[in-house]
Amino acid sequence: MSRVHLSRVLVGGLLALVCVLTGLVSPVAPAPDGTSLGTPELEVAADTSMFRAGNIISDAVFYDSASMSVGQIQSFLNAKGASCRPAADGTACLKDYVIATPTRAADRFCTRQYDGSGGESAATIIAKVGVACGINPRVLLVTLQKEMGLVTTSSPTAKSYTRAMGYGCPDTTGGTCDSTYNGLFNQLYTAAKQFQRYAANPTGYGHAPRMNNYVRWHPNSACGSSVVYIENQATASLYNYTPYQPNAAALAAGYGAASDGCSSYGNRNFWNYFTDWFGSTQTLGRDVDAPGGTLDSAVGGPGKVTVGGWTFDPNALTTPLGVHFYTDGVFAGALTADQWRPDIGAAFPTAGAAHGYLGTFQAPEGVHTICAYAINVGAGYTNTLLGCQTINVGPPPNPVGNMDVLKVSGRTLTVGGWTFDPDALGSPVAVHLYVNGQWGTALTADAWRPDIAAAFPAAGGVHGWNWSLDLGGPGSYQVCAYAINQGEGTTNPQVGCLTATVDASSWNPLGSIDWAGLSGRTVTLTGWALDADTPTTATAIHAYVDGRWGGAYEAGTYRPDVGAAFPGFGDQHGFQIPIDLPGGTHQVCLYLINSGYGSMNPSLGCRTVTVDPAAWNPFGNLEWAASDGTTATLGGWVIDPDVQTSGVMLHVYVDGIWRTEVRATDSRPDVGAAFPAAGANHGFTTGVVVGPGRHQVCVYSINVGLGTTNPLMGCRTVG
Repeated sequence: MSRVHLSRVLVGGLLALVCVLTGLVSPVAPAPDGTSLGTPELEVAADTSMFRAGNIISDAVFYDSASMSVGQIQSFLNAKGASCRPAADGTACLKDYVIATPTRAADRFCTRQYDGSGGESAATIIAKVGVACGINPRVLLVTLQKEMGLVTTSSPTAKSYTRAMGYGCPDTTGGTCDSTYNGLFNQLYTAAKQFQRYAANPTGYGHAPRMNNYVRWHPNSACGSSVVYIENQATASLYNYTPYQPNAAALAAGYGAASDGCSSYGNRNFWNYFTDWFGSTQTLGRDVDAPGGTLDSAVGGPGKVTVGGWTFDPNALTTPLGVHFYTDGVFAGALTADQWRPDIGAAFPTAGAAHGYLGTFQAPEGVHTICAYAINVGAGYTNTLLGCQTINVGPPPNPVGNMDVLKVSGRTLTVGGWTFDPDALGSPVAVHLYVNGQWGTALTADAWRPDIAAAFPAAGGVHGWNWSLDLGGPGSYQVCAYAINQGEGTTNPQVGCLTATVDASSWNPLGSIDWAGLSGRTVTLTGWALDADTPTTATAIHAYVDGRWGGAYEAGTYRPDVGAAFPGFGDQHGFQIPIDLPGGTHQVCLYLINSGYGSMNPSLGCRTVTVDPAAWNPFGNLEWAASDGTTATLGGWVIDPDVQTSGVMLHVYVDGIWRTEVRATDSRPDVGAAFPAAGANHGFTTGVVVGPGRHQVCVYSINVGLGTTNPLMGCRTVG
């Protein structure tokens, strides 16, 4: 952002001059745990001869987002704004200012989400913006002061909050601000984000770190510029935000204004305020009553970091201190410094040796900075930064494995694989399976896998797993396996996902023709059939003879062998189908009728049978014949397969000469019992004149339909 702070800096300078006369606070150190700052001590103003144009502030200090807690910021604002009173229009002082804040999602500049609230104090907003965007809250406080004098003003104005950080108020517009960024929260958040945007693209702005840059003295180009080697990103960011350096006259004026017409004050005032309020802009300071100690070591491992060091509080020598750890500014854990350190006892006899700490924390994979803070318990008001170290954390020891089996047999899907946890090689790992994103089952990887034993001797081979699933229908099935972590790992990794496509034909009915037998004109087919969509219902069967419809049947008779072979389907899946055939050679075919899923009505098969045409002739018997000398009386029964329920016509011959005819319609219950489909009305009794002597009486049935002849029912000799 290119702008100068002529009118603003004069106001800021006069306000600062009041601060110089009344006293300024001493430097304080980081305190990320939320401990109250207390009442700061006062000290004299900064020595501007120490200002370095190429290194206004170090990166370590500029990006120390945990330098002040909410309580410390509030105490600081209370002290610096002690004389402040609300304006006549009701505008509150910064120490009392409360507004609603929105939630801002994390991005690549502000890497932590800012959770908004219905009402937050200025101190809370400053602390949370610092953490969300990785900027030192002290930098934000100093910028609020250098831009609008908000920290020390005795009578705030609404305008001072509208443009609190000067963001969106370029000097090229004559001081007019972009209303998009109005308000204390918007100003703090967008300015902090802009500082990180500079850092993310260090060569994309007017001033770049670690190289020579032309830095102007004043917006008036006639005032000229000088070459400045900008040593770090923080200083480059300040110049990109306020693109002018103070000249000798501006530095000599302290907080005041010079009379040379080419002086600018923004970055001078930033350095002045920061130095007077918080100490060196180059190092992280501490107060004399704060804890002492060091972070001796920080070693990255697989998914973890091990830290060690010592600390004690000079005002509470017998109290073990808490030590808080932050990884890249995010709280990672806490330890108590109560372990034996004889070297510390020898160096500090009055403190004793029980002030060491050693512990391990989980950490994400990659290169990180871990910092340790000793939590003050005595008279001091700060939590001491014991040190920061860069660590390289390897991948965590999460379970490893693979899904290497997927097969489909009919309607059954089988998957398998292996997994083990490097932290617990002797313990079988739990595996959770999901099918198409839905919970499938949990099982234990404890099956023998000799290939795994050969590949990983230390792990052994008892790490395999298998699972079979009866599918609910055709389609695509994705099975994913997750190994459940047991040790120091941080996740339950996915060890495989495989997909199988199951064809609808797997849901077709199935069965078999076990036997086909011919008796006369009737072929009988027996077998079994079932449909997985209707496991306990009889499956429909259609018969065709020589390609023509032959009737509908069902497989619903008792077949215990089928029930044993297909558990869950029951025993009622047999069939016995009789089909009457005309004379000649015929092909009889059976088809299963699909229900539900499935793609077709599959054929059970065909059988070829040859029927003797004579099988369709009438059949029966001349059972008796008697004569009284002139008349022969005879009787019997006859049935024609073509007209089973109709009486058959019979012709009676005496000594080879036709004499009479009779229809077989008399009731014969015994015949009906023997041939249920034909009924009982197939008997006959008739008389015929024969004369004296012996005679041969013969009866022929007259064929109707498919038969080939009028067969003889029998002959009797009478007389």
